[in-house]
Amino acid sequence: MTSRVGPDWRARLTAACLAASGLVLASIAVGADGKNPARNPLPSDIQSGERIYRTGVLANGAPLTGNRDGGVRVSGAAAACINCHRASGLGGAEGNQLIPPVAGTVLRAPGQPWFERTGRAASGLSRTVPAAHTRPAHTRESFAQAMVSGRHASGEAMNYLMPRYELDEASLNQLLAYLDTLSVGQAPGVDRHALHLASIVTADAPASQRDATLAIMSRCIAERSPRPSANAVSPRPWLHHVWQLGTDPAHWPQELARYQKQQPVFAVVSGASGGSWTPIHQFCEREKIPCVLPNTAAVDEALASHWSFYFSRGVSLEAAALAQRLADAPPPGGWRRVIQRTDNSELARLAASALQRHLRAIGHAAEIVLQDDAPDNGALTAAMTEQDALVLWLNPSALKAFTATTVPPRAGRVIVSGEMGGLDDAPVALAWRERVWLLYLYEPAARRSARISLNTADWMGRQGLTLHPALSRLQGNTYSACEVTVRALQTMRGHYSREYFLELVEAADEAAIATAYPSFTLGPNQRYGSSGAFIMEYAAPGLTRLVAIGDWVVP
Repeated sequence: MTSRVGPDWRARLTAACLAASGLVLASIAVGADGKNPARNPLPSDIQSGERIYRTGVLANGAPLTGNRDGGVRVSGAAAACINCHRASGLGGAEGNQLIPPVAGTVLRAPGQPWFERTGRAASGLSRTVPAAHTRPAHTRESFAQAMVSGRHASGEAMNYLMPRYELDEASLNQLLAYLDTLSVGQAPGVDRHALHLASIVTADAPASQRDATLAIMSRCIAERSPRPSANAVSPRPWLHHVWQLGTDPAHWPQELARYQKQQPVFAVVSGASGGSWTPIHQFCEREKIPCVLPNTAAVDEALASHWSFYFSRGVSLEAAALAQRLADAPPPGGWRRVIQRTDNSELARLAASALQRHLRAIGHAAEIVLQDDAPDNGALTAAMTEQDALVLWLNPSALKAFTATTVPPRAGRVIVSGEMGGLDDAPVALAWRERVWLLYLYEPAARRSARISLNTADWMGRQGLTLHPALSRLQGNTYSACEVTVRALQTMRGHYSREYFLELVEAADEAAIATAYPSFTLGPNQRYGSSGAFIMEYAAPGLTRLVAIGDWVVP
């Protein structure tokens, strides 16, 4: 919503700024450590400041309000500082406009270039040095001036994106108290000698997948790491650790806590699991550790995800795509039953729960039946009609046994999980294939293999590694996870902050050059790089070749 204000609005705001500045302990100097020796804020002040920064709500519950050039008024969430300066307080860019850092340690130091601006400029033109790079260190008075009148500590006007806020003394104090908690330069997992990274592998991960993941990660991190330097401000070298978890996911929280106590890590990168990942996800979120692009299909989309990035939602995405397909392509009279058969694994239960949730969310009227086991599989398939769908959340051995020993249905539709069943190698008995839809989250095999080979084969050859057809999907994803991490760490340089790292990972999706997906895109607050699926069927004649039914489905 916009509104027009009179021509004297800027003068009124400037007057308010000066009044507020006087109330905010004018011109208090700060020490070289960035701390204000004259005031120790209360925890409640910091909490109120965080609320202002993140949500645009003042301590009294009123919305934060401000005005931009041209009389554009912003309020509440639209006025929140986090929209531009991000959760880290380290800013970035909005188009060609610099968004400077506002973390307390940076505000209280003289301005300096934060981001390297590369690229070409037209002949005869030069870039103007932003005022944020040349300003003196902020005091409380100049901070109030910046917030209320939109002027740098140097007195120069800020760009049009910066609102001129309507803030009183208490709110200004609270906001600055919170900004002082946004640290940069020190973070868990970074010591005087190194920045520590870990890859997590679980006991149920097949040995070939575990070894392929760790081989790529260890070599990639070692090759890209900064070299040791005697310069205290140089980026730290990166050290790679392996966290091997045991057979029981119930014990993983204790095992993870023990690893993190022995050697804290700045981030967890890649990894491999054959089944559960939920305890690892919960550990990352609870401990506020960035966890970047593991090789797992066990993604529970119902869990909040701030610190964890995934290639896709795994079986949760399969369930969402299937729910959409069932809604879009019903038989005459609609679906009567959706029968879910699982292998009783956590992965299958996660998928079955997600499908039920998505079907209910779109108002699907079919009866949803869950069967971990059935005494007479033949009776199950014999009773199926054209209005029944049988969903098989089964691992390859269970899928092979089920379709090899059970008479296929003469009516209805059978849906097989590609993530669980083995994609192109899913051991579906030939007699079943005429009625099967296969859920497929990846680019078709021939195209993805060519791209993965193009982008990884040379590097792997130089590292003494071999690209294996059966592992190429995992190898391409692992290499991409490393490249995304490397891009973020290199951009971060020595400005160590886990929140900042998250924001740089969001912007590093172009480094994911070898993923197995037809489309992979991250961005602000996006935690899943790929959001769609193909529904595949076995093509006649022969029923040995998978082809997509229609387009990429994005539920």
